[in-house]
Amino acid sequence: MSAKIRTSGFLAGLVTLTALAVPLTAAPAEARSWVDRPETTCTDLRTVRQVAVNGRTVELRAGVCGDGTYGWGRLRGFKRGDYLRFEVDLNGDRRPDLAKVRRARFHNHTPGYRTHWSEDRAFRACVVIRPTSKCNHSNSTAWW
Repeated sequence: MSAKIRTSGFLAGLVTLTALAVPLTAAPAEARSWVDRPETTCTDLRTVRQVAVNGRTVELRAGVCGDGTYGWGRLRGFKRGDYLRFEVDLNGDRRPDLAKVRRARFHNHTPGYRTHWSEDRAFRACVVIRPTSKCNHSNSTAWW
């Protein structure tokens, strides 16, 4: 058997083995759960929670984006230096498992996260003055 035939047989086997080793899974579920601009891309928009915080209105919004319902945060009446934080609880302990923060001057709403039938999933939004600050009872909507 010539070296050329052995090499091509080896390469064909390697390609087959490599193809079988590639997982046939989609992108992680979390990556598919976010929608970037819900205020402009979703329909049936509504405010499900809101709270006044020092002259600003923090809103928790919901709407239909594609084939699912999403929640996100919006800030009205923001001041210079304000940030809007949107927190997602995935396991029902009402502590944020995921969060998105946006500088209100550039984006007065956050990306949206897909809702779920489980009561474990919940959202809240808040206004903060530092991007690393968290939501608390004095600056945020109630969980929804």
